[in-house]
Amino acid sequence: VSTQSTGSSGINAEYGTEQWTKTSNLLQLFVSIQSLVLNSTPYYNEAGFNKYKETQSGEVNAKLYNEMIIFKILEHVSSMYTNSHEAFRQEITSYFKCGDYTN
Repeated sequence: VSTQSTGSSGINAEYGTEQWTKTSNLLQLFVSIQSLVLNSTPYYNEAGFNKYKETQSGEVNAKLYNEMIIFKILEHVSSMYTNSHEAFRQEITSYFKCGDYTN
């Protein structure tokens, strides 16, 4: 989700990204998250990294990026578990006990 400055068109010409304004809505946010973040190689969505697709260094960096994301998610879930209400801790425990992490 870009916060880069754009022209009056609302599109950042350098990256082809949409500018968020006071008229932006949740649908725009959810579509951006779905298309830019929820994919198998979010590394290439970082500004300027798309040019490394299909290169050896790009593949290595994309894999390391994904591993870092997994680590950060687990770190965050652990923190939420430790610092949350009992009902939320029960939900987290239930989720990890089921073993189906695709949902």
